[in-house]
Amino acid sequence: MKQKKFSYFYHMADILINFCEENGLEPLSASEIAWETEEQREWLERFVDIWYRVEDRDNFRRWR
Repeated sequence: MKQKKFSYFYHMADILINFCEENGLEPLSASEIAWETEEQREWLERFVDIWYRVEDRDNFRRWR
């Protein structure tokens, strides 16, 4: 069986899905999720920040 190449984007998506499941939230884009508590809002803001960093890193690697 061929093993899937690791991707930070897939890993981040798995983290977000787990967060939504654990918090009873609908799994959408992190910036679209209707958070219910201040802690959820803060977590999602940090997640979006990290997502953009991963995206920037991927773009840098792709274009060098």
